[in-house]
Amino acid sequence: MTENFITNNDKLEFRQIVLAHIKKILELGSVEFRGGYWQDIGSNPVRSEYVADTRDCYINSILGFTEVLLPYFDKDMTKIYDDYYMIATYPGTAKFRNNKLFVDWIKDVSEKYDNEDSDNEDMEIKKQYTTEFKVFCCRTLFRELNLLLHRKDYLKEAVFGEGEEKEDSEIVEVDK
Repeated sequence: MTENFITNNDKLEFRQIVLAHIKKILELGSVEFRGGYWQDIGSNPVRSEYVADTRDCYINSILGFTEVLLPYFDKDMTKIYDDYYMIATYPGTAKFRNNKLFVDWIKDVSEKYDNEDSDNEDMEIKKQYTTEFKVFCCRTLFRELNLLLHRKDYLKEAVFGEGEEKEDSEIVEVDK
């Protein structure tokens, strides 16, 4: 736990923050996506603990990463931001409900589950697929953020050790 704290003597570069975000997003994206639930822990006394929805964790990590990189957006990324970030963040807005991607997504869902009798079941299915649509938008957004970082050669030195060439060290013989 203490490795997460930074002292005044440590220098934290923005590049390290970006790499830490990417690492966390990759970790969250590599687990099974499932809804949140309450789990009973212990036997005397029994207490309940909420186990977080891994989809929401993934979505929120990408949305936070997007906000960190917002000042560095180029024209292409700004367009993608408008298309994906806003609809993934504000699902209740008309922009989300009228978005062609979402309308097509829900249309596909409705066709798959057209034989459902209950409105409650239909609402649960649409709610589930709304979350899956948000995951889809965030995956696309994350991919585009990585392309932005590539376009700007932002992580070149940090990831591949490229950048300034370091001189080779001289080999010095030592008398025995």
